[in-house]
Amino acid sequence: MLVITKLTYAEVEFRLSGFGTVGLTHSSSKQVDFTTQLYTSGAGYSHDTDIGNDSLAAIQLDTKINQYLSSSVQIMSQRHSTKNNFDPHVELANIKFTPVSNLAIRVGRLGLPAFIASDYINVNYGNLWARAPVEVYNQVPFTHVDGTDVIYQKDMAGGTLSLQGIYFNLVLDDYRGYKVKAKDGKMFNISYEKGPFLTRVLWGKIHNIFEPLQPIPGADTPIIKTLMNEIAGPTKAKYMAAGFVYDPGHWILQGEYTHRVADSVAIATTNSWYLMAGKRIQKFTPYLTVSSLKSKGPYNSPYATFLESGVYGPDLVKLGQAVNAGIAYQNQSQTSFATGIRYDIAQNIAIKAQYDYIKPSAGSYGMFSYPANQTSPANAVHLLTVNLSFVF
Repeated sequence: MLVITKLTYAEVEFRLSGFGTVGLTHSSSKQVDFTTQLYTSGAGYSHDTDIGNDSLAAIQLDTKINQYLSSSVQIMSQRHSTKNNFDPHVELANIKFTPVSNLAIRVGRLGLPAFIASDYINVNYGNLWARAPVEVYNQVPFTHVDGTDVIYQKDMAGGTLSLQGIYFNLVLDDYRGYKVKAKDGKMFNISYEKGPFLTRVLWGKIHNIFEPLQPIPGADTPIIKTLMNEIAGPTKAKYMAAGFVYDPGHWILQGEYTHRVADSVAIATTNSWYLMAGKRIQKFTPYLTVSSLKSKGPYNSPYATFLESGVYGPDLVKLGQAVNAGIAYQNQSQTSFATGIRYDIAQNIAIKAQYDYIKPSAGSYGMFSYPANQTSPANAVHLLTVNLSFVF
């Protein structure tokens, strides 16, 4: 980000900067919405063209107190996943302690280093693409956590080796009808950068608790308690990823692979990857991306299937059907092909246009948001996206 204001008062240094994206996405689908992260509406059946998938704005204040202490606060306006508004929220707020030059300890609200582009995933100007491949970047659908991390760097073989460990918690107030409490999260990553080459490998795990926001019919009966514990009880999830970037200047090659596994039918086991290549031609950079997601079942609950039999009455038949329908949507296997071009208008402004072809696998619902009356999987979807990204 460019620094628009830099002030020094009593040897304390303040820097103010920011970034933003204005994006339009048009979908060919009348069946489903294309969405990113946790959004429940987007381009598609809700409206042909959507402005909320990629649009955001943020401002950041960095304060350097002395050579050991500094802080960062970032306020971001981005569409809320369920309220469908752009109310601002605190994306980052942390204090950093640097006892020696190659060691840093941070406490507070931090960015989650789940991907190779996590450090600047919201700063779309810093990315070649108009949008990160959802097959990979939606596997961890949040960008900040509350906790502490330790970062250690060391010069090695002409490059820089970085080690990072983070311990965190997270609360999502409304995730598809549930309040999600993520506790005791741990993530470790190792990265090595030398000249034009960067690679990163990471591993993490977390404990999730899902709390229904609405009363559940028959919640006191043993089978409902068992069912709710199966789909909303304490869940352990593990995540692994590896990625690389090779950027010698005139062209760029980038790719990532992720694997996610959880002990709950509500969170599918997934394998995903993408590969992107681009060529810089003066101010223009055309690029191609191919990405894929494979999810693994089961895509139903035996307890919900038993409720569907009608033994506990018609109200619980509907509950069983709703639970199994929700679990079925975890079958999100799909493949995407994208081509786009970036044009750097100025030193701090870029416009990007991108076309995506998204093809769900046979029997899969793909990574789309479905209306209540849409029970069959969607057909292939064509997307056209235009973004204006900037830093200031």
